Amino acid sequence: MIKTRTKPGKTGNTRGHFERNNYYFGKMMTVRDFQSQQSYDNEKRWLLNRLGLGWGVLCGLKVLPHPQGGARVIVKPGLALDQYGNEIWVFEEQILDLAANAPGEPPATSPPQPGTCYYLSVQYLECPVEPTPIPVEDCEKPDTGCVYNRTRETFKLLVSYDSPAEPEKPAIFDEHGCRVDCFRALHDPTPLVIEQCPERRQCQPVPLAQICHDENAPNPLLINNAPPYRKLAFSNEALRHLLECLERELWISHAARYDRRQFVPLLAQTIKGLEYRGGKLFTHAENVGKHPCRLTTDGKFIWITDCEDEHLVRIRRRDNTVVTDPPIQLEMKNWGIAYDSQRMWVTHHESADPENGMGGQISWVNVCNFANGSIGELKDYPREIVFDGRYLWISHHKAVEEERAVIYYLSLTVIDPRSGSVAAVYEAPLPTEAKSTIKGMAFDGDMVWMIYHVTGRNGLVAAHLQDGSIVVEEPRECGTDEPEDVAFDGTHIWVSGKDGAFKIDIYGDKDPISPFRRRDHSALAFDGKYMWAAQYKEYLFNRVDTLNPEKEAGGEEIEIEGEDYQVSRMCFDGHYLWAAASVAAPQRRTPAKTQSPENETPRQGLVHRLLA
Repeated sequence: MIKTRTKPGKTGNTRGHFERNNYYFGKMMTVRDFQSQQSYDNEKRWLLNRLGLGWGVLCGLKVLPHPQGGARVIVKPGLALDQYGNEIWVFEEQILDLAANAPGEPPATSPPQPGTCYYLSVQYLECPVEPTPIPVEDCEKPDTGCVYNRTRETFKLLVSYDSPAEPEKPAIFDEHGCRVDCFRALHDPTPLVIEQCPERRQCQPVPLAQICHDENAPNPLLINNAPPYRKLAFSNEALRHLLECLERELWISHAARYDRRQFVPLLAQTIKGLEYRGGKLFTHAENVGKHPCRLTTDGKFIWITDCEDEHLVRIRRRDNTVVTDPPIQLEMKNWGIAYDSQRMWVTHHESADPENGMGGQISWVNVCNFANGSIGELKDYPREIVFDGRYLWISHHKAVEEERAVIYYLSLTVIDPRSGSVAAVYEAPLPTEAKSTIKGMAFDGDMVWMIYHVTGRNGLVAAHLQDGSIVVEEPRECGTDEPEDVAFDGTHIWVSGKDGAFKIDIYGDKDPISPFRRRDHSALAFDGKYMWAAQYKEYLFNRVDTLNPEKEAGGEEIEIEGEDYQVSRMCFDGHYLWAAASVAAPQRRTPAKTQSPENETPRQGLVHRLLA
């Protein structure tokens, strides 16, 4: 027995111990014993219902317009659970007149007024049935009373003009309202279930549908059976089907990692709402910092670093508006940026400790609540950064002068963003022909690809983790001796530089080829179909169709108005192509005597948004 079944409207969280009857020979059974047995069985079932399945519609209960029109609807049979765990079983088709059952204003008329919206829900209801006379004694005068012999578990359909309150946030959101990284939740689901069991209220209705009247529509009653107007729960069978669907999607992604030649059309098909619109320049944002350096997206905003400033710039994707509230200022000037599905990670290219070489620092910003922090005591001068789905890869600038020559190093740090700990480090001199450290990084599903300036065009190198150590492959040819950016299209690695943008066969021994007409490219980006390349110090964007090799030769050109235009990086957000650039800032006329050769032309940031 448990004595916590509360009255309607009270919180129904189970407290205390469960107690059940102990039967023995000769025990006298009273009403209390039989009621406690029922209470024990019911409370146990309700407890498992609300905490094991949740609440909402399990199956059926579809709402349809009545074939004879008017404000009547049909509710199909089905099963739902309310917040307390009560089973709401609608065993046969129900016909309901919305206008006649709607409370208050507007007046209940049938057919409804144009524009009227109803909200339909179902509520658990207990009704006493089978009245039975019983003998009673009132003031020593015998009399006959009446009690109900049985309790019927039924339901009631409710109509309201008010939209149902939003359900409580699911466990995939943390206490700050920030979405929890799904990868981390799958890896360690403990935080999702370790909190206190949620409290539930009795007699709360379960939302079924929104029904709006539109006299101009073919069917005047527009019925929406989907969330948020319908609260869903899932049976084990439905969950199994969802997991099988997820397994198929994961298997496709898994197979693509090992057979990426099939990945390009897959990628183009899975970017939702993707439309190719001729590369039309949609709009641009001006005065975006001083010198935009790197950019990426979290799905809602475009985040941009400025290599001459401590602030991070955010641009709202839908309208290309620079967002300054709240301002996000880090401790040092910024360079690289990467997103791990929860936080933005930023490198500070000037952070160093010359005495011990371990003064490098990177910062992070939570994209939900903008909390931020940093990780220090890394190798000096962290620059490029990329996320491989589990780890952050960071390259460091290291150059040592030795006997009339400068030796450049391949210096890498791999960090686990979940714990902030260093997972692996690597440092070794690059070939003697190298003329720079790492200039760009890209991940292809298996390996991280890096580029550097070199005499002889062998400036492309790949690395991966193996047994906790970084394994670096032999350099290979990339088509240019001054590469500037690197990108992956699902099949090939692309490298841009002063000699053009080159497509590289990472599995075979074919020479790099450049399908673009022009040379001297800076930034690269792949949009699921086209590989885009920005012209260095020109106002041109080039693109080639990677899904139709016969159309690759030459590509297309999109011209942007401007002068002294330098694109640093580009990214694709699933709908738009974004290009971070700097242009010469407008200058007032100054007397010739105040000018000096050392004075550099001031620059200002500019971000273009193009329809891919």
